[in-house]
Amino acid sequence: MRFNRRTPVTFSHPDGPAAAVESMADHLSQVFGGERVEPEIIRTDQLEDVGLDPFDVDRIIRVIRKETPSRKAPGCDHITGAMLKPIAAPLAQVLSPFLRLCWNRSRLPAAWRTAQVVPIHKKDDPTVAGNYRPISLTSTFRKIVERCLLPTLLDQMPALDIAQGGFRAQRGALDQAFSLHMLMQQYHRTHDEHPVVAFLDIKSAYDSVDRSVIWGTLANHLQPALLDLLKNMFDEVLVTVIIQNYESRTIRPRRGVLQGSILSPILYAVFIDDLPRRIRNGIQHAPTLTNTLAVSTISTNGVSEAALQDHDRISLRHPARRTYIRATIHLLLYADDVALVGSSEEIRLLLAMTESHSDHFGYRWSPPKCAILNGRPGVCYKLYNQPLPFVDHFKYLGVPFASKGIDAERMLQASATKGVGAMLLLHSLGAHKFAFGLGVALQLYRTFIRPIFEYGLAITHTTATHLKILERAQDRCIRLTNGVTDPDARTPTITAKALADIPSMKLRARILEFKFVVRAHELPPSTLLASVVDTLLRVHHSFNSWENLKNNTLWRDYSFLTRQAPLPRHPVSHIINSYRDQEYARIKTVKKSVARLREKRIWDPILYLPASTRDRHRLVNWRLHYLPSFPLSDCRCGHKEAHRDHFMSCDITGPLISQRLKAAYGKPIPDDIHILDFIMNDLPLRARALKRGHWRETWPLLLYALRDIDVASHPDDTTAPATVAEPEPPPQQALDEFLAAQQQQQ
Repeated sequence: MRFNRRTPVTFSHPDGPAAAVESMADHLSQVFGGERVEPEIIRTDQLEDVGLDPFDVDRIIRVIRKETPSRKAPGCDHITGAMLKPIAAPLAQVLSPFLRLCWNRSRLPAAWRTAQVVPIHKKDDPTVAGNYRPISLTSTFRKIVERCLLPTLLDQMPALDIAQGGFRAQRGALDQAFSLHMLMQQYHRTHDEHPVVAFLDIKSAYDSVDRSVIWGTLANHLQPALLDLLKNMFDEVLVTVIIQNYESRTIRPRRGVLQGSILSPILYAVFIDDLPRRIRNGIQHAPTLTNTLAVSTISTNGVSEAALQDHDRISLRHPARRTYIRATIHLLLYADDVALVGSSEEIRLLLAMTESHSDHFGYRWSPPKCAILNGRPGVCYKLYNQPLPFVDHFKYLGVPFASKGIDAERMLQASATKGVGAMLLLHSLGAHKFAFGLGVALQLYRTFIRPIFEYGLAITHTTATHLKILERAQDRCIRLTNGVTDPDARTPTITAKALADIPSMKLRARILEFKFVVRAHELPPSTLLASVVDTLLRVHHSFNSWENLKNNTLWRDYSFLTRQAPLPRHPVSHIINSYRDQEYARIKTVKKSVARLREKRIWDPILYLPASTRDRHRLVNWRLHYLPSFPLSDCRCGHKEAHRDHFMSCDITGPLISQRLKAAYGKPIPDDIHILDFIMNDLPLRARALKRGHWRETWPLLLYALRDIDVASHPDDTTAPATVAEPEPPPQQALDEFLAAQQQQQ
């Protein structure tokens, strides 16, 4: 939505869009290392050893239905995933034999090897072609082929280096950031000084890949049919540039892998995998270096990438642990994000080695985008004879790092600012109770805004001061959903959060920490995070940051629970739900408005059951104690400062609430709870249930009762329903329209 509100930036040329696409094509041709001039290899014979193909009918159906996005932009054939999903089964019957033919001939149709490149502006001058990212739009059928090939490729290709974390199973960006943080802590403990960290950027990483390096690496591991098919898919690709409905000439890239291809990340990882191995060998053979940053891990010789996940963690004293190898870790890679860590002398050596590696394999680092953290005064760190800039903080994989490691306060301040800014944007588009409705607004907050606040919390132990930053930011966003735009407002948000089952940021942070610690103990030993935990955090005296993450009541209860019998089916969810329930119960004891809600925390049905806009306002305002009005006003019947209990005996509203509504509901209602609260707590979770049993009469009467209370509690309001010219539609109309729309969709 933020992107859609921006003024669109499109690459342009003084001579018009036709010249612009050719200018961009010329630029991409240079980025791709020129154009391929040799003719395409057309195989007319069949390979002798094609092996078992990955295109069985069941796999194709699963890929189309489960793994093919419905709304991704299509390629030159204009076919989207949404078009294919309804016909997945019959389509698979046709595709399977055709793709087997492609497998046997190691060749795909030209349309499936054609990529339409759409330049997306990154930053800086929009008239410079280099400031655009070339995003490739490929055929949906090519994506299906790639999804089918990926498991086979992972089964056959050699295992990647432990330092690589990008686009690999059981690894994530936060794992890599936490590992870097722990390596920095380990270095400081060993040397009593902070390490130098070099953050490096590869220029046009995907577009400058020498594909012959990839094929050479995979040649002895992949079956010939798979290798030749991959060569056909990437070596014989055709690229055109699309700008404002103008299409450029066709380019045949000499280098690079398509940005947007499903297989490109793993192929790029194969290309760059020699870098950490070469650096490790260089460090080990440098006699003057200390080589203190190392972890114990399994050997990957003769192991495929997919098989890495089959190994189990074993205890540190187990005899099998002797087969583990010691791997030096001075470099971390996550796709094209690279971090070097070590002493000043080590970093200078590592920079020289990375420069030599780029010269040998034909890619380039971008010195202006690189940075040195904790650089030693008077020491110059260079790439291609260009000095790298010194910084006091750097954002690596979205997590800010300072001299000691992760900078928690900077991260949380940035997250709070970014999240509130995004919520303000959603509010301007209608994400509040007066436009989309409170339920939709809160759902938008949970889906899009809260993840901004949460990023990085799992690997950062937050103090009470830190959590106040996020708690205030969350409260500001909740107020925005209620239509309160004043940044200094202090209106309560606790009831709205209870209605939407939104926990406090304090509990949410502890849950994320708990899940990260559990995961860190369950990962296979081939992952860097597991090796860091086993080597640095268990063998040695644990670091404070790791101990703080483990000093979590959820983790302690989980550790106790896993030693009991019988064990719950989902122990992690059991612990999380237990703490969520405890927080909800605690809030109910201190907040009267929450005490009147359901006993069990739930996304309250009043937020989504079909109702008109004004009826929804009344349901929500009743729950938030804004109805009757606050401060209390006189009732139309003459009662002074009418409280909500008054309306059960009021001459205007009493007969409807205490007699008709109670009789329609037909169940006993305790005397210590308001009739309306009790009925709302018993509302069904699905709209269709409102047409069954007593709800056919109870639901409309409930809404009529709230309408009467609204009128009675606003004696001076000339816009109340009783005084306006056009009466409100009957309460059941919104429900009938909703069910009719559902019936049409079916």
